[in-house]
Amino acid sequence: MTDPVGAGSFGNKGEYGWSGAANTHFFVDPVEGVTAVFRTQVVTWGRHRTPIRRRLRNLVYQTMT
Repeated sequence: MTDPVGAGSFGNKGEYGWSGAANTHFFVDPVEGVTAVFRTQVVTWGRHRTPIRRRLRNLVYQTMT
């Protein structure tokens, strides 16, 4: 993450992560000391794609406030 505001997401500069198939995702925020792992088997493509990764990140940060 280089620009949390520009990404339209909660988080901090320096956050990193990786996304895989079927909407799996993890991220690490070294500033807050947070690690999140999201494992799912939901495949969404094209116009039916859900921004689930961004929603996960925002929910994690909302619980911290």
